[in-house]
Parts: sequence; structure tokens; C-alpha cells
Amino acid sequence: MQNLRLSRLGLQSPKVFSNALTWSLTIDSIVIPFDRLANIRVSSSFSGLGISGVCRQVLTADIMLDGESFSQGAKCVLSDSDGKFKFPDFYINTRRKKGNVLSISAIDRTVYLGQIFDYKNVNFEEDNRYGLNDGEVAEDAVVLISSVMSAIATQCGFSGISYSDGAVTKFPYSYIKGKSCQQLAESVSAMLCGLWCCDSENSLVFRRWSSPDSVLTALAASEIVTSSEKGPITRVVATNSITKSTFDTLGSADFMEILKVSADYLTEAQASAVLSAYSGKMFYGWSAKAELDAVAELGGTFDGYPIGRYTMVPHWGGLGAELGAADFSESEFDFIGEISAKLSQKLGLCEIMGNVTVSSDGLELVGRYD
Repeated sequence: MQNLRLSRLGLQSPKVFSNALTWSLTIDSIVIPFDRLANIRVSSSFSGLGISGVCRQVLTADIMLDGESFSQGAKCVLSDSDGKFKFPDFYINTRRKKGNVLSISAIDRTVYLGQIFDYKNVNFEEDNRYGLNDGEVAEDAVVLISSVMSAIATQCGFSGISYSDGAVTKFPYSYIKGKSCQQLAESVSAMLCGLWCCDSENSLVFRRWSSPDSVLTALAASEIVTSSEKGPITRVVATNSITKSTFDTLGSADFMEILKVSADYLTEAQASAVLSAYSGKMFYGWSAKAELDAVAELGGTFDGYPIGRYTMVPHWGGLGAELGAADFSESEFDFIGEISAKLSQKLGLCEIMGNVTVSSDGLELVGRYD
């Protein structure tokens, strides 16, 4: 790709573009033209290797007010004059006013995931749904994960959901009871080894960078600068964080080729499914600047590199961006394998029983005389 210098990104003036594309921000149905907007950014990122969590897109902007006022949590719609770039809806999360300038930060619909999950609309296995009292849900009742995620999408106002079951398809009712939608979504993402995002259609979607849904293209871009890499993935070491059981698919002894995951209700079958999804894949820490031809998405790729972060900057004539994925580091002692993990568990039990103590000087055996 040819090098390009964009304003605000340290590259060439946007006057190189001959089209007349411009932008506006609609808040509470009030249209704010581009000449009254400054410092507009749409950003998102995931941490580490991006194999668990919920990722939020954040819109920030400074608005020169002309007598407008906006409701609490007002919906914001960022749009271009050509209808070329499609963003999700955003909702004001914080605002700061100085004189006639209002600075806002708004989040996509994932902001609504903080509410407690209402389990009334999930599908139970009927043979063990009810407890001793009529209408009471039994503590050992089982719910379908797909039904839980669909109910979360509906409860939080998403337009739909894109999700496929993994090897683990059920949760006990006692697990979902009292948890927030966010907590449950994070649990599912950790088990399936991917991310939940809100797409441009305001749908809740599950993504893995190992199998990207989108390939981002650019009108022009700077050279990609890589800073770290991991892979190719040949082995998965998975830990069930409830039972502390460890499942090792075996393979390379090189920790740079091992993907370590931990989640509630992980099974050996799910560990194998994760290996199947990530086998042979490479992850890079990298950065680049570009003039985009479409909106960036986490979990997509750019020139073959997984997108782990972006900041998109609307400007006269188009959409500039800083793209990349953050550097990451891992402790080599996290890849100790099943035998050492079990040894650590036994040492922990010994410490509780008073047979061993761990201090800054290391491990010490403690004599027992009772």
C-alpha cells in the first residue's frame, strides 16, 4: 500500500481527497453539524490475547452548543453524508461542560450489560426445572447457554445475537442466579475463548480473531510495524476455575506456542475445541495508520494482522485511523503443565493444614507435634 499522511494522525492534509464527504452527530434527534464538532474519536481495544471479555466501543467528542440540551443517557448516532460508514448507536455515559463546549463520552449498547440477569425467559431442561414448591426453580436445574445469551441480548436491547455453542452447552441454574448480564457474557467468552462485541447493526456478536468475520481494507496506509508475536498455536492448557481441573491437549513445550485459558465449567472437550479454533494461528503486537474504506472491528484483520485496538478519526473527506494490537507479555511460570498445577494444589492444601508455609524466602516445611 502507498504511504499516506493524514491530518491529526501525523500524515498529509485531507485536501488530497476530492470528495465532499462530511459528518454529523445526532443526539436526542438533534443534528449537530461537523463544523460544531471537534476531537471526534471512536475507539475500542481488548487486553492481552483477546480470548475473553466484553469489548466496548467508545465515542468521544467536543460539541459547540447552540442552546441544545440532552437527556440522561441520550442516544448518539454518528453518520457521514454519503452513508458509507456504519457505526452502532452510542449512549452518553459521561459529560463535562465548560462555557458553551460540551465534552461527551458515549458507549455502545454493551453499556446496558451491567444489569442483573432476568432468568425468567431462559430455557430449562424440563425434567429438573422445579423445586419442592410450585413455580420455584430447583437449585440443580439446568439452563441452556444459548438461551441465556439470547435472553441477555433481548433484555439489554440488542437488535439480535450472533453465537454458536461450544462443547459446553449448559449451566446450572445456581450459577446464573444473581449474576449480571456482563458477568455471564464474560464467563461464556472465557469458556469459548473469544470476545463479545456490539456490531454496527447493534447486535451482540461473538468473535474470535482466529476466524475473523471481517477483513478491513484501506484506501492507503503506513507500513505495519510489529513489536511482538506469539504462535503458531499448537497446544492448549485449560483450567476449570471451579474444580481446578487442568486439561492439557499436549504438543509443543515452547510456551510461545501454548494458549493458556481458564474458565468456569471448562471440559476436556472444550479445550480440544479451543485448540481446533486457534491451531496454527499467530498473534502479533503491531501498529499502523490508515485511511479507511470501512469501519474497523475488533476481531477482524487488517492485511492479515488481528485487530486488537483502534481509534477512528472522522475528518473532512473520510475516516482516518490508528490500528493495531497491544504488546503482551506472559509469565513462563504460567505454563507449568498439569503435574505442576496439581503439585501447587497439594502445597496449598498443606499450607492450610499447617504442614508448609510460603514466605519471601521460599517454601518451608513446618513440623507438627500435635
